[in-house]
Amino acid sequence: MSYQSESAASEADPAVAAASAIALRVPAEKATIRLPDILALIRREQWLIGGFSFAGPLAAIALTALTPPVYQAVLMLKIDNERAKIVEGQALVDPIVALSDTSRYLTTLSKLTTSRSLAKSVMESLSLAKDDMFLKAMGKSVPATDLPAAQRENERREAVIKLLTENVGMIAPGDSRIVQLTFNSRNPTLAAEIANAYGDRFLAQNVQQQANANAYATKILRQQVEETRAQLSDAETKAITYAQENDLIDASDAASGADNGSGNGKEAGGAKSITTASLVAMNSNYNAAKAARIAVEQRWRTAEVATGASFPEARENSTLQALMQQRAGAVANLEKLRTHYVASQPDVVEAAANVRALDVQIADAIRSIKLSIKAEYNTALNAERAMLDQKDALAGETIDEQRKRVELNLLARDADTLRQQLRDLLTRLNQVTSAADVENNNMVIVDKAEQPELPVSPNLLKNLLLGIVAGIGLGVLAAVLRQIVDDTLHTPEDVEGKLGLPLLGVTPWVGDAINEELKRPLSGLREAYHSIRTAVDFASGGNHQKVLQVTSSASDEGKSTASLAIAQDFARIGRKVLLIDCDMRRPSLYKHFGISKEDKGLSDVILGLSEYNDVIHTADDMGLIFLPMGTIPSNPSPLLSSDALTEFFAARRREFDVIIVDSPPVIGLADSPLLSRHSDNVIFVVEASRAHYGQVKAAIRRMRNHGASVLGAVVSKYDAQTSGYGYQYGYGYGYGYGYNYS
Repeated sequence: MSYQSESAASEADPAVAAASAIALRVPAEKATIRLPDILALIRREQWLIGGFSFAGPLAAIALTALTPPVYQAVLMLKIDNERAKIVEGQALVDPIVALSDTSRYLTTLSKLTTSRSLAKSVMESLSLAKDDMFLKAMGKSVPATDLPAAQRENERREAVIKLLTENVGMIAPGDSRIVQLTFNSRNPTLAAEIANAYGDRFLAQNVQQQANANAYATKILRQQVEETRAQLSDAETKAITYAQENDLIDASDAASGADNGSGNGKEAGGAKSITTASLVAMNSNYNAAKAARIAVEQRWRTAEVATGASFPEARENSTLQALMQQRAGAVANLEKLRTHYVASQPDVVEAAANVRALDVQIADAIRSIKLSIKAEYNTALNAERAMLDQKDALAGETIDEQRKRVELNLLARDADTLRQQLRDLLTRLNQVTSAADVENNNMVIVDKAEQPELPVSPNLLKNLLLGIVAGIGLGVLAAVLRQIVDDTLHTPEDVEGKLGLPLLGVTPWVGDAINEELKRPLSGLREAYHSIRTAVDFASGGNHQKVLQVTSSASDEGKSTASLAIAQDFARIGRKVLLIDCDMRRPSLYKHFGISKEDKGLSDVILGLSEYNDVIHTADDMGLIFLPMGTIPSNPSPLLSSDALTEFFAARRREFDVIIVDSPPVIGLADSPLLSRHSDNVIFVVEASRAHYGQVKAAIRRMRNHGASVLGAVVSKYDAQTSGYGYQYGYGYGYGYGYNYS
């Protein structure tokens, strides 16, 4: 079969084309943790994980059998959010716990049960530290007897307190106010006794805390009362001193700005001083003087413009009226005389003189009345002016005094504020003092602790579950740690991803049946090598003269089997193939051709001891020519470096299409790097779950340093189940080749 026909078959068969394309694959993506990787790890390390998983329950059973039983006594407590309010003052020192804080309140109480102070109280109430009995009952060691008495007693007390705090607890469910106070001990009687003691001391401690709170509140309130009293006294003293220094005297009722006992004290700024009282009186007098002046002035203005006795004062004057009456009589007499006598008559003259005299008297009387009214007006005017001047003076003094009273008012207000504060403090002090005499508790014991009949630990079922979980966990951890330090190449992905080599193919693990599998036409091993040969042919340039070297990093990785199988498959497709056993240390290909290890071969041809045509073997059933190793040289390096070997390969290239060279392992030997100079490509065989990354990497680097062209890698002896991956192989016509590289 020609190369062209093989290429056509590859194009027609997608499976073959895919296998051929492996040689051109890019390096695998960066490794990530996937579920198949985890399952593979579990399958690969199943014995390790299984061993730990089996040892975990066994250890739990042994631990359960060796652990002494522990009994738990339970005391039931009912805890309310508040104490009953008997007197008003309790609300000041015993606040109510809000419903939203109930859970936090119960959690706080549960923490208090493990307090050192409560443990000391229980220890002292039961005299647990007087001897070593409690420590022995709890299964703990006692202090050394050779210690000083004081030191031994102190160590015993500390040990007892530590045991109490470690073994007591409180279970506080979130949906109930009934809590369980528990104590664990190896002795059931002792557990019940201590649990009950804890309950009693816990309640007593709660009452004592209330008493301490009352006492503290009383102390603080008394201090505040004394301080407030002192401040009030100082404020009142300042107010009185200031009033005295500034002559701010209350003229109304002689009261100061202090409280008069009724609780309605008035400010000093509102008191009536002497200056203010004088000003008020002066204002009243001035208004009266002004009114009098106005009245007199009106009288005077009336009298001043009046003629004769037409103004009121003249009409009301008795003297003037008497004169007026006398004049009227005199005028009447004169008029009578004039009717009888002439004007010169003496009686008439006398009567006329009498009238004139009376007119003069009347005029004088009117003038005198007017002068009197004017004098009265002037007096009233002067009095008004004098009072106005005095009022203005008093007003100035009052304004100055009012400025001073503002300061006094501030001092008095401070005193009033302190007085009210003192009153409030005294009220609260009386309430708290009353509440201090009330012993009330928001906790009550529902059920006393009784001697437990069954231990709470060890719990076999619980320990078994923990043992199984711990065993599996430790097993997985050990498997992961082992995987971390293990650099073995288990899967084809490891070869591709870690080594960075194209994957030419994978051969399954067949045990010791390699020869039988290679002879069966439709065996899984032959199908695998058929795909490998296709990939090698495609990657190495197709149908042309080429030398392919097959090697590995260590021995027994399957390189000789790979050399034989690839050569056979090349021969089956019609290529002229020469298979050369170049392992000058441990040749093995001779076994497959039924010849002896001592038969002449390559080394004899190179040394000129035999002719090429005399030492080759034609394998008609395989369709290829085989050249055995021949005589094993004592030092292969000079032979592999000789020009004769170069001439040998040059002659063979012209004669064969493909030359397959089975070379020794790379690590520890110089043979393979030397042979690579005569090879076109190197095929690296890596045994799954045996080859190590560091070793293979070093071997590849060494080959490349000698100029070798590494074509790719073949993963040999791959067992999907042993490696942990569930890849299914099915070689043959019935089910096909089923490895998935994705």
